[in-house]
Amino acid sequence: PLFVALGPYCLDEITGDNLNTTSDNNISGTWSPSTISTSMEGSTTYSFVPELSECAITTTMDIVVNSLPTVTFSADNIEGCSPLSVNLSGGSATGNNIWTLGNGDVLNGTNVNTSFLFPGCYDVTLFVEENGCSNTLTLNDYICVQNDPIASFSVSPQSFTDVNQLVEFTNSSQGAVDYIWNFGDGYTGQTINPSHLYSETEAGIMITLIAISDFGCLDSTQVFIPFNEQEIFYVPNTFTPDGDNFNQIFTPIFYSGFDPYNFEMLIFNRWGEIIFETHDSKKGWDGSYGISGSNSQDGVYIWKIIYKNPETDERKIVVGHVTLLR
Repeated sequence: PLFVALGPYCLDEITGDNLNTTSDNNISGTWSPSTISTSMEGSTTYSFVPELSECAITTTMDIVVNSLPTVTFSADNIEGCSPLSVNLSGGSATGNNIWTLGNGDVLNGTNVNTSFLFPGCYDVTLFVEENGCSNTLTLNDYICVQNDPIASFSVSPQSFTDVNQLVEFTNSSQGAVDYIWNFGDGYTGQTINPSHLYSETEAGIMITLIAISDFGCLDSTQVFIPFNEQEIFYVPNTFTPDGDNFNQIFTPIFYSGFDPYNFEMLIFNRWGEIIFETHDSKKGWDGSYGISGSNSQDGVYIWKIIYKNPETDERKIVVGHVTLLR
């Protein structure tokens, strides 16, 4: 009797193949064993015994069941901070190895490298195919990326107005247990909410905070404290426009912190009427009013000065009074 050879099969494979009781050349008989078994690896001999009426001899068929490839793997780094670089090794040196990773990567080979960018735990699956048989190993939550801390802080004051100034730091970091401060002037600190006295501030100072989690993950942030020259000006409270060439004009005198292109001065009488207005910081009030330039009466007048600090771009309004005496 003639039969087409079957196999090889893989261990525990559901074959779907049958041992035909009629040979390819129409000889009937029985098989021993009667069904294909893949429960054990190795070669099994199956014997076909023809019926007595067939006048044929017994024949045999060897069917091979191959073992499944052994799948193991390891990683050089299974826990760490983001970004976590991981080298994975395992699989078969002679087979086909496919890695399916929880970060979305699908890689081939016995040694692969990947990176995990976001916090969380990730599955790793290795599929190995060898000698026509395959096996898979999945380790759930095998790679874990720890949460990074969030570094954050505020400062008070938010700008320097003096060369010698104390600054208070308020730490609002999250997920951190240790802190490293760089105060920007050569000094450092490790307390949660430090204060620091600065002696050289004219150029401004960049402060850096490094926040460290209990696992050792880092985050950093920076805040720049500028030096804003404080505006200094003088406004007289009396002037005497009497023609003697002394104290004839009422005008503020700025020494610092003043933008001459963003200036306005208004003079009001006792009824709140505007009797003088200028946008020129060099042009003061001579005590006159109206188109004809009539002399204002002696008395107290309200002034309003609007100006902008060129360092902070802050618009300020100052109100006061001046006495006119002739």
